[in-house]
Amino acid sequence: MIFIFIFRKIIGARYYPNPDANATTTNTVRDTYGHGTHTASTAAGNVVSGASYYGLAEGTAKAFDNAIFDGVDVLAISLGAHSFFRPDLTTDPIVIGAFHAVEHGIVVVCSAGNDGPTQSTVVNDAPWILTVVATTIDCDMQSNVVLGSGKVIEVQFITLTLQYSNMSIQQGNNPVATILPTVTIIDYKPAPMVATFSSRGPSALSRNILKPDIAAPGVAILASWIGNDVTDVPKGKKPSPYNFKSGTSMSCPHVSGVAGRIKFKNPIWSASAIRSASAAQINNMKAPITTNLGSIATPYDYGAGEITTTEPFQPGLVYETSTIDYLNYLCYIGLNTTTVKIISKTAPDSFNCPKDSTIDHVSNINYPSIAISNFIGKETKNVSRIVTKVGEEDEIVYMAIVDAPNGVKIQLIPEKLEFTKNI
Repeated sequence: MIFIFIFRKIIGARYYPNPDANATTTNTVRDTYGHGTHTASTAAGNVVSGASYYGLAEGTAKAFDNAIFDGVDVLAISLGAHSFFRPDLTTDPIVIGAFHAVEHGIVVVCSAGNDGPTQSTVVNDAPWILTVVATTIDCDMQSNVVLGSGKVIEVQFITLTLQYSNMSIQQGNNPVATILPTVTIIDYKPAPMVATFSSRGPSALSRNILKPDIAAPGVAILASWIGNDVTDVPKGKKPSPYNFKSGTSMSCPHVSGVAGRIKFKNPIWSASAIRSASAAQINNMKAPITTNLGSIATPYDYGAGEITTTEPFQPGLVYETSTIDYLNYLCYIGLNTTTVKIISKTAPDSFNCPKDSTIDHVSNINYPSIAISNFIGKETKNVSRIVTKVGEEDEIVYMAIVDAPNGVKIQLIPEKLEFTKNI
């Protein structure tokens, strides 16, 4: 199912039947489960005051070819294969469909998968895809159980009413616990944290390109719901039009929504320029972002960091990754020219894989991050990037801050970029 949005309203929808689905499946664009409604409202929903789940977290809250034909600017793909059952790159419909979209200047944003925290579980990890992992937000649902002894235990479920329960943890003949109604904790710290379930890098395709790309809110996200799920409806209540969901499916539309706004503000920016906009590595305690398990997060956990809502609109410098970069990438990871041209729809007839195609060359495609693997001893490796200035200032100087791993020496040439006037 694909939804087509234009600013504040949905203007179209298409249903794509599953040939393997049960014959009784209703062929309709109407959401019968809720996942599509939830992700679509996150990416492009209107501002709704008073949105909540029964008072909690109240606040404001073949398809590729069709989308290319419709002229969309951003595609949000909140799905993907499991890391242990991922299709081959040459047969993966998401990878190939995304390549065709990117060839037409469309930003393709995909979920990184929910198989974390094991390493190399990230999916949708082709370089032309903006791969998103999930983080927590600065709002938490707190549920407490008060034992007869007065001891308070925090639990993970949501309860909307005061409840009493007989318990066995050796508290006399008639042990009783009081389950207090869940409350919303605002400005929760620390946040964001990388969710435990969120898939991790490095990429199984090549360690010489950083995957995932970016992180975004994906834990306990409140968004629209279809309102026909009666399983958890409290007695005397109607089904809620909103629901909490967690997963990289929820983080993907956050990035898609920001990408759409960047394109609206900067209509001439390419897909790769939008993808190379800024991210942050600091949490709301002005400390490095951590994982839910407490360790300091690394680029394999969150890519470039947590997406922000201000810096991406004025990044200053962007990286233009060309279609030739992507074609060369396919050559570098071992595909031949014939296979590369089958995947691509616009590869020039004159294109041929470089004669010296090796996995090491992946580090040199003009990607907005740098990853180098397989260092041996005191080996030296050179990597280059071309940046494009998009800032409005005529005169400005850019300097990099280098935090090198132990035992690695990094030298920048030049050490600073100085712009004196617009060209």
